[in-house]
Amino acid sequence: MSDGLAIFGSWDGNVYAVDVDSLSQVWRYETDYKIMSGPAVHPDTDTVVIGTHGDSLLGLDGTTGRRNWDVDCGGWIIGGVTIADETALVGSYDRTLFAVDVRRGVERFRFERPRGRVTSTPAVSDGDIYVTERGVFDGDTLEQSGALYKLTGV
Repeated sequence: MSDGLAIFGSWDGNVYAVDVDSLSQVWRYETDYKIMSGPAVHPDTDTVVIGTHGDSLLGLDGTTGRRNWDVDCGGWIIGGVTIADETALVGSYDRTLFAVDVRRGVERFRFERPRGRVTSTPAVSDGDIYVTERGVFDGDTLEQSGALYKLTGV
């Protein structure tokens, strides 16, 4: 929620901002893809950051819903977005954690060690980033359990 707006994505391919008092739609941003990702809002720029099933991490203007930027993350984004300082953190189905500059919409770094899909919402504590991966499957057989990773000094 940001400034009295509930902001969320939908399987109908839209991101919505709804006034929490009147329950009226303030803006809508249309994508061509389902959205399962939970958004995050950067407090200084009012940028809404949300992922799509179209492999995109979107930066939307929180007031108008206009797209400011779009970063290709190589796979579906179904986990939530975490914002730490000026960086949006999000995992992708391509087994990567992405760190994106919120103001400019450019990749700061990526963490490609996970073998499983990164569908969790990253957590940040004392400057360290924590992210989990899903288990790795070969068909219906679990090949490797998922793991927790801690990134320090990034």
